Amino acid sequence: MYFALSAGLRIGESLEAISAGTGVPVAQLKELSDSPTQFGVPAEARNLEGFLAPGEYRFPLGTPAKDVLQKLVTTTLDELTSQGVTDPAKQYDVVTVASIVQAEGGQAEYGDVAGAIYNRLKPDNIETNGLIQSDATVTYGLGIKSFHIDEAQKADKSNPYNTYANQGLPVGPIGSPGKTAIDAAAKPKTNDYLYWVTINLDTKETLFSKTLAEHNVYVARYNAWCEANPGRCV
Repeated sequence: MYFALSAGLRIGESLEAISAGTGVPVAQLKELSDSPTQFGVPAEARNLEGFLAPGEYRFPLGTPAKDVLQKLVTTTLDELTSQGVTDPAKQYDVVTVASIVQAEGGQAEYGDVAGAIYNRLKPDNIETNGLIQSDATVTYGLGIKSFHIDEAQKADKSNPYNTYANQGLPVGPIGSPGKTAIDAAAKPKTNDYLYWVTINLDTKETLFSKTLAEHNVYVARYNAWCEANPGRCV
């Protein structure tokens, strides 16, 4: 049995890929995922979102579905432990941050994205008031994939993944972070950044700033890229 999981996949996408490679029905995998404590993940977890480690996997024919999922989860938990993150509550927070880093950052800037997220969460931060303001979390909560969300969606407090309207971390991870993102979330770069924006969806070039005014200049560059590449920023 063989399957490969890319970093950043949402739980449904991961389970579909696992099903395709193992022959285990998605419904059976989902039932297992929806009882996450049996896999040793933190008690806050609603399912195995964030804990199914990306990578290529091979298993002997007939390997039980639970053993398959346990291997993926153990890989993630081992990576957290290797980074010194052993407290379950802290593990959950790190995986949640890592999933946002995975969704938001170009790989070279993972450490800086993580640092900026933690800066936003500091209690004395009056620039962003504890709001992460990640589009990726909002779209996850809406069950869509898009580079654009409107003001009504940003204002909707009922979305527990809406980090524009709700302070602090979302209620859980928004995808499967890879090793690089987990390491960045566990040991973020020390910086003064509060804002970041990917200005080129091909190169993943991401620019960071300390003030909203500077950030808006970079957002304009992103918008210009979108105008020059019709249909890419939907």
